[in-house]
Parts: sequence; structure tokens; C-alpha cells
Amino acid sequence: MSKSVISQTPLDSSEQESVYRVLDSINSDTPWRTLFPDDLCISAPHSVVCDYFSDTAATSITTHITELSFGFVSVYSPNLPCNGNSTLDPSLLSPLCHLKKLFFYKCFTQTKIAFPDFSPLSLRNLEELVFIENPALLGSLSGKLNNLTNLRSLTLTGTSVSGTIPNGHSELVNLEQLTLSRNKFKGEISANIFNNLIKLKLLDLSENGFQGIVPESIGYLTELLKIDLSFVDIQFDLLHQLSNFSSVLQEQVGCHTKRVLL
Repeated sequence: MSKSVISQTPLDSSEQESVYRVLDSINSDTPWRTLFPDDLCISAPHSVVCDYFSDTAATSITTHITELSFGFVSVYSPNLPCNGNSTLDPSLLSPLCHLKKLFFYKCFTQTKIAFPDFSPLSLRNLEELVFIENPALLGSLSGKLNNLTNLRSLTLTGTSVSGTIPNGHSELVNLEQLTLSRNKFKGEISANIFNNLIKLKLLDLSENGFQGIVPESIGYLTELLKIDLSFVDIQFDLLHQLSNFSSVLQEQVGCHTKRVLL
């Protein structure tokens, strides 16, 4: 019997060009095209990760960019360092339809930029979106995340993003972790914000300017394991609003942690 030949195709040129342009916007001091002239799925900086995909007949394999991580964290996570003039035009990500993770640590620290609008992009495979310690990142989230329906983790901490948490978050039905700590959010939390976030396990809204009462829709979060509402001016009726919970919940209040078995 003859064996089928499996062929591997190089990274699509549009994805290659997209990554070059993103790299240039994050750190324009480095000649990326000269340092990495070949297929970026064969030779690439640590910040760029590829994966393999096969067709239904398993006769060919394609490679695609699945992760982009920027900002040096440690020697164990040697992402490319950003510079003070880093920017991000979200349209550059359009060809990266297989992208699963997008990570930025201390990238937007000097040049002010608006929080990227991801809604026009076909990033339906994106599962993790992270912005940590980016004080020059500002604007609001309103309408900018609506199409990221497969997002499982959203982390936005240490930024100047403001406004309220938009109702569009209710479309993120696969979200398991929502961390929005140490930003400039304010006002009341929408009454329906938690209606469809039934997979949420971790909720962190600490150190923001929220006011009012936590909406009763938080009672829909029956998978919630941890909630942090420290250093916010909101009221939280634990026994009433979380009466549907059947798991152990950790409520962070100031410097103290209470474990409540419901």
C-alpha cells in the first residue's frame, strides 16, 4: 500500500508581514527583517510562537502564528522588551486569524495610545488577552471586545483605561477569568453585565472608582471561585447575591481574605 505524502507549507506571507509590522511598532530600534529574514515559524524571536494545523484529509500541514508576547518579564519568560515609544495599530493583526494569545507587559508606558479596538478583526480564536503595567494605555473598552467570543482570559491591570465596564462583556460567553484591577474605571456596574458570563471562575475589579451596588446578576456566576472587590466604593450583599453558589468563594476585602462555604 502506498503511503500518503504529507506536505508542509511555509508561513503565509501576509502573516509574516503582519508580525514584522507589529514588531516594528513595539520596538522600532531593532531591524527585525534583517535579523529574522526567513520563515518566522522556523526562526523567530521568543515573542513569536507558531503551531501546526492539518487539513481534514491530513495530507498537508500549515503553520500559523498563535502567540505574540511582548515585554520582558524574566529570564524564564524572555519576551522581547518594548520601548517607551511602543504603539499598537490593531489592524496590523488582521491576517493573524489563528492567534490564541496576545500579551503586553510594560509596553505602553510613555507614548499615550487608546485601548485597541478588536471588534472589526477576525480574531475568533483568541483565548487570552493580557495588558499588565501599561500606564499610557487609555480610553475605554466600550464596543472593542465584542467579537472575541472565544476569549477565556482577559487581564487589564495597571493602565489608564477608564469609563464603565460595557455591556458588550456579556457576549464573552467563554470567559473564565476577568481581571480589571488598578485601572481608572468608575461609575456603577451595569445590571446585566454578568448575565451570560456563566463560566467565570475569577473576577477581580479591585482598585478602581466603581460606585453603587454589585448587580444581582452576579448570582448567575455559579462557577465563581474567587472575587476581589478590594479598594472599591461598592456595596456587596454576599449572602443574598451569591445565594446560588455551591462552591468555595474567596472574597478579598482590603488585606484580609475570607473563605465562605456556601
